[in-house]
Amino acid sequence: MKKNKLTLIVVIILIALAIVVFLKFTFTNQINVHTLNGLTNKKVKIIKGTFTINRKNDEEIFNKPSNDIIYNGFQNKLLFSEYGENDFLIIYDDKYYYQFRHFIFNRNNHFSYNYTFFKKNNFIYLKTDIQGDENLHFTLKMNPINNAKNQLLNKRIK
Repeated sequence: MKKNKLTLIVVIILIALAIVVFLKFTFTNQINVHTLNGLTNKKVKIIKGTFTINRKNDEEIFNKPSNDIIYNGFQNKLLFSEYGENDFLIIYDDKYYYQFRHFIFNRNNHFSYNYTFFKKNNFIYLKTDIQGDENLHFTLKMNPINNAKNQLLNKRIK
């Protein structure tokens, strides 16, 4: 009797693990973070949320507690595709940031979010390569967080 209960528990655990693995690789997106020139993944934070473009400055994007940290040195949450505006705030070493919007036209589409951080001329750059049905590629210099009050990456709606 004890052997049958133990076998049943093991089978249930294996089925649950198989379901979790299936869901992870079927309905979620991948996040791949690479660092060069002495930078480290441990200092990378990726936040998914809703960041209005109708703001006075970029300082406001750091004061929104309802956003999800999906990567903090490692991927710590699953990233699902949401129809429409998918906003990301990318932070390095709590000193540099960039915020962007990825438009998704079908929530069933899946993506590979590839981020590479590197130094060039004493600045930190972010190379973004999003592969999927709505590709997005850019390389840019990250902005210092301590200057966010004087920055506005997106324009206000007037």
